[in-house]
Amino acid sequence: MILLNPTNEEISVTFHGLPLVFKAGEKLKVKDSVGRQVIHNYENRGIVSLEYGDEGAGEMEKAEIGKEKNKVFKTKQCINYNQINDRRKQSGQPFIDPSAQIKEYDKELIKNRILLALDWERLNSLLINLLNHYELDQEKLGFDFKTLIKIRNDIAHSGQFRKKYSKRDLIDLINNNKLGLQIVLLKELGYDGIIVCKIDKRETKIKIDELIKVE
Repeated sequence: MILLNPTNEEISVTFHGLPLVFKAGEKLKVKDSVGRQVIHNYENRGIVSLEYGDEGAGEMEKAEIGKEKNKVFKTKQCINYNQINDRRKQSGQPFIDPSAQIKEYDKELIKNRILLALDWERLNSLLINLLNHYELDQEKLGFDFKTLIKIRNDIAHSGQFRKKYSKRDLIDLINNNKLGLQIVLLKELGYDGIIVCKIDKRETKIKIDELIKVE
């Protein structure tokens, strides 16, 4: 029997006292008796069995089912942890610190909720329209939301940069985009004083109206 771990975490199981390790995204060939027992005990972690004819679309479908079960498992683990601490609080017992695994699960679930909640293409369009409304000097400030959104999409969809960026380029891109948003926010709040920013890589004090102009 072929077992597949389609999740993003390494899953260690035991069978008759013997350890089996399923690395993230990998397949493992085991005896049928072992495979049935593993599926019975650890299916909720996301491990799935593959059969003849599952190649291609069939395997992808099973992988998605496994990923969904893994997400449910992680959610339940975080809920159980919180419920235990709630009961301890009510009975006057000390708080139990989360394990490294629970911390990782919680961080992943929060990240997924944020990503699902955001329509990135719509967000990009709204940001560009807002910046265009204020006629920010994009070249002088060095911000580029289209590139930032493209980098985010590359990482989210493929797990890697499609184009090679230096660490310095990425830091500058993030900082410049943050500056563009900060300037817009300040203008929205009615600020018209001096700001400190980097222009041509030099720290400069400049009146905000020299960088921004409402149409």
